[in-house]
Amino acid sequence: MERWEELEGATPRAPRFPLEFPLLYRAGEDLPWQVGHGTNISRSGLLFRAEQPLRMRAPLELSFVMPVSIPGDYAATVVCQGHVVRQAPRSSRGGVLVAATIDSYRFHRDRTAAS
Repeated sequence: MERWEELEGATPRAPRFPLEFPLLYRAGEDLPWQVGHGTNISRSGLLFRAEQPLRMRAPLELSFVMPVSIPGDYAATVVCQGHVVRQAPRSSRGGVLVAATIDSYRFHRDRTAAS
C-alpha cells in the first residue's frame, strides 16, 4: 500500500499523535458549542468524533485543554480555527468521524491551576 509521503511530488503529512481528549467545536461563530472527542492530532489537523455530520469545508472553531507537560507550567486551552476536510459514517463508538484542518490556533493559560 502506498503512503501519501511516498508519492512523487507529494507534500509530507505532519506526524499524527494518537491522543484521546474531550473537545468543544462549532461550525460558525454564532452557533452554540457542541461536545466532541478527539482521537488524534498533528500540527496541521485533527480527527474527532461529532454527534452529527458537518457540512464539508465548513469553517470550524475547536477548543480543548492541552495537558501540562512541563512541571510548574500552567494548563493551556487551545482554540483552533480550521475547516472540515473529510467525514466517515458513524464509528463503532458512535457519532461521525470528522477530519479537520488546523489553520490557526492560540493558547489561553489558566494561571490559577498550576501543577
